[in-house]
Amino acid sequence: SWQVNRKTVHCITVKRDCRHETNEEADWPGLYRHPIELSGRVNERWSMDFMYDVLSSGPRLRTINIVDNYSRECPAIEVDTSLPGTQVIRVLERLNETTGLAKAIVVNNGPELISKAIDEWAYRNNVRLHFIEPGKPIQNAFLESFNDGSVMMPERVMVNQLADAKQTIEDWKIDYDAHRPHNFLGYMTPIEYARKGYNLTVEFSMLVTSSKRQANLIISLGEVTTTTI
Repeated sequence: SWQVNRKTVHCITVKRDCRHETNEEADWPGLYRHPIELSGRVNERWSMDFMYDVLSSGPRLRTINIVDNYSRECPAIEVDTSLPGTQVIRVLERLNETTGLAKAIVVNNGPELISKAIDEWAYRNNVRLHFIEPGKPIQNAFLESFNDGSVMMPERVMVNQLADAKQTIEDWKIDYDAHRPHNFLGYMTPIEYARKGYNLTVEFSMLVTSSKRQANLIISLGEVTTTTI
């Protein structure tokens, strides 16, 4: 057998991706991951992640961005100098009262998003948290694309007050949702595409209901005819 030191074993393990799960890792909510399926309707799956920037006056700025994977609509961008898990929950609760919640939310393994508070909130509200693999942001591609073109790019915004930053980013979000068509959405804006998806869902639901009524009517008529004969 070869005699090697601990550093050599570590290098070989990392290069060959042979890392073993520890007991601590086994308790992480993001440990069990599955391929992400494409969304078929609004509020089926959201993506959520943080962005960072610095105000021109010096303080750091954070945002939590939420994007609907189906319509690319942005339900919320929360802006503050600090965004702990409890504040993220308040944003989600606010969305629950206005737009409703998604059935699943794709997130990374950041400390705020793997917190016990977020996990308990998701359990209470029947929301499934889908954790991407560490170091693979492409698994949250919808949000990565959103972040790349967002208002948080330093060359686009120069503000020195938190209140100004909040208003600027909110104005950008409204413009993004209502006035920016997407090639992927058939050159519709996120709001237009979301409404189209809602209308199609309503039409399909009405069609199914109508078909069931027709089927019940045919069965009833058949029973009447059989009884008469």
